[in-house]
Amino acid sequence: MKTMTARVVAAAAAATACAAVIAGVDLAAQRDRYERIRCESRQDRDEFCSAPIAGDVRVVRQLSDTDCRQGRNWNWTRDGVRVWQGCRAEFEYRARQ
Repeated sequence: MKTMTARVVAAAAAATACAAVIAGVDLAAQRDRYERIRCESRQDRDEFCSAPIAGDVRVVRQLSDTDCRQGRNWNWTRDGVRVWQGCRAEFEYRARQ
């Protein structure tokens, strides 16, 4: 009977540890959620595209013939992406919670 109790306790402890690991992975996935936004400067006009940005913004797909270079013809704030001088692209960013 003592061995059976020890096995049940060990199994319960293992199940609890697994649940904690799974919950931790879910929390990490939520914390590092990435989204995409398309923002386009047409006829060299400035365009602001609203998005809840936490950081890590990058061009993932260039749509224009003009090279999109951060600081030169696109930039971002926590409120979104701004493009100008013909930059048209799809951007990926880490979303705010």
